[in-house]
Amino acid sequence: MMRYHCKDCSYQGSQVSSGGGCPACGSFNTQIVMQQQTAPPRSRKGQLTLLAVLWLCFAGLLLTKLID
Repeated sequence: MMRYHCKDCSYQGSQVSSGGGCPACGSFNTQIVMQQQTAPPRSRKGQLTLLAVLWLCFAGLLLTKLID
């Protein structure tokens, strides 16, 4: 997706006016910015499993200390 950035008023948007200028201030001092595609979010299943295991270990150690 192409985005536009006005260097005079810092407007950022996906459309320009019909004359090619900035829709906010009318300046023609604009720059086309190509938006980078972001990587898909990683699965956090492994991280959540590790978190649960560590909390269970902590709870087990805490219970053994309280019982003794």
